[in-house]
Amino acid sequence: KIIFKMFNANSSQHVISPSFLEKNFKSLYSDYGTSRQNTRPSASSSMCPRQIGLTINVPPRTIKVLPTLADYASIGNTIEDNALSKYRKSGQLHLSQWKIPEELTSLGLDVGGIIDAFLMVNGELLLIDIKTVGSVDTQSYVPLQQDEVTTLMTGGEITISSTDERIKQTVEKGVKDTHIAQLQLYAAVTGLDNVYIQLLSRRVQDTYTTDGSPSVKFEQVPITLGALENRVAIVHYALRCLQLGFIPDKLKGIKKTTCGDAFCNFQDYCWKGEIIDTSLLAIDEKVSMDLKRESLGFAQDYMSRKDERKLLTLELIEKERVARMKKGKPL
Repeated sequence: KIIFKMFNANSSQHVISPSFLEKNFKSLYSDYGTSRQNTRPSASSSMCPRQIGLTINVPPRTIKVLPTLADYASIGNTIEDNALSKYRKSGQLHLSQWKIPEELTSLGLDVGGIIDAFLMVNGELLLIDIKTVGSVDTQSYVPLQQDEVTTLMTGGEITISSTDERIKQTVEKGVKDTHIAQLQLYAAVTGLDNVYIQLLSRRVQDTYTTDGSPSVKFEQVPITLGALENRVAIVHYALRCLQLGFIPDKLKGIKKTTCGDAFCNFQDYCWKGEIIDTSLLAIDEKVSMDLKRESLGFAQDYMSRKDERKLLTLELIEKERVARMKKGKPL
């Protein structure tokens, strides 16, 4: 009672307006965030050796990030959790959110990474990575493009595609080269061949189609020996450059738009010549070529032991399943 009286005394004299609360909330959002120095390669950076090298080496610094990124991530995590829940209830989920253990990565390629799900479907073990794509749009059930809005406002007529067709377009445009690269690296490290990307729309209206089914697309990741050797070689090259004190080359032919898809923090350095705080030096072309040859040889030897890693992966998965069940944790 004393606390109640204390916080309500003279409350009528302290009126906080809705507009003040609006400004207060907006002030909590910032256009800037701080990058963190990483001690190991990231599987999500496996497309570009320079991104791997700089992410590990450069000390924390303030970078410009989208203020909506946290909200998008939260929405994506919720959609992913819902998908895993469906798999879990069906009995198909063999294991989820599996952090690749050191027993596996210590075989010569420490890449980090968390695998979203292993499913058991028709007696086969599948590696699944869930990606959410699209944007959040709550203005209309069938979102209009800007040119369509302009046409309507000027008295013109438009043909509205079916809702299902727009959902299909939203999902199908979401597969990115960086997604494929990440999953190919998972395949190389685990030795598994059945690797898939599951795409779910982050757009609110596209979550379910008109018949109540989810908007979803699966894509099987190409698992060729050459592709996997390439992923391994990229990571090894980046690490060798760091050992010798050099900034790795960026991937040949990479586009600026791809850097955006990879959420790389070093676009200004690569495309605008920005100076960054690092002790690394620019690499000589001959040294770079020698290291690339060395890395390709490493990758070929690494992939020759794929079956060994697959057996170890299966043992470690079962070990984790038993540990979670003993502790009463969900698979």
